[in-house]
Amino acid sequence: MPFGYQIVDGVIVAHPKEGEAVQQIFSKYQQGYSYGQLAQWLAEGKVAYRDDDCGWNKNMVKRILEREEYCGINGYSQLIDPLQWEAVQLLKEKKASNRAVKTEWPKAFRAKLICGHCGSHVYREKIGAIVNWQCQSEWKTTKNYITDDILKEKLMAKQNQIIEHPALLDIEKEQPFRLSLAVMQMNNEILQEIKERKKADEEIAALIYQAAAERYQNCSALDHTYNTKILKNLYQQQTVLSEPDFELIEHSVKKIVLNPDEIIQCLMINDKLV
Repeated sequence: MPFGYQIVDGVIVAHPKEGEAVQQIFSKYQQGYSYGQLAQWLAEGKVAYRDDDCGWNKNMVKRILEREEYCGINGYSQLIDPLQWEAVQLLKEKKASNRAVKTEWPKAFRAKLICGHCGSHVYREKIGAIVNWQCQSEWKTTKNYITDDILKEKLMAKQNQIIEHPALLDIEKEQPFRLSLAVMQMNNEILQEIKERKKADEEIAALIYQAAAERYQNCSALDHTYNTKILKNLYQQQTVLSEPDFELIEHSVKKIVLNPDEIIQCLMINDKLV
């Protein structure tokens, strides 16, 4: 027996509480609730799915939204208007399509894409058949629409440029490692404290750890040299691509900059902008 119905004197009729829950599920889904949010709402509302069991999950909700019996077919009384049922099915298809797009554009990549004008996140917007990658703050990053195909082509071209010219990854002028003023001051303080012995050993040890952390923060030049070697090894092993390599992007790129002139730049893990 589908959720929402009961048998009374051998006849299938709507269950008052369950039937109302079914109607709420369809309405809230149209309002933007996800499967998980609906499952949580039902559980918190103590709506029993079977025999006082209020444990709901996303699959239960999904099955309810798919059941056509609620439209009043196959001997069941109508709980949902057929037009509303059709609207919910179209909405489910649209959400499934959006999820497929997110899989096609990995989360790790989408998190790296920023606007070259203001630095805000760039997101994918689809209105009908029109797709554009837009700046979250400026509304529109470029003068023309950037479709999925255009963005993929530009990403692939940038990756192939680096593969064919790995020297682009080199840091032009690497600064030698120098102690910062803060580190030197801490070192002097530590030496003074050790000499005078006015503080407990634990306090002096804390100062030493603090100075070591500050020193580590200033080792960027050494990090750049190491990361440049990693990058060159990654890209020199690659052959020319026929589509973007998102795994390579994830391991080698900090940020992907989409500029207003539609040129893409990559901020690599060695802080080189290519």
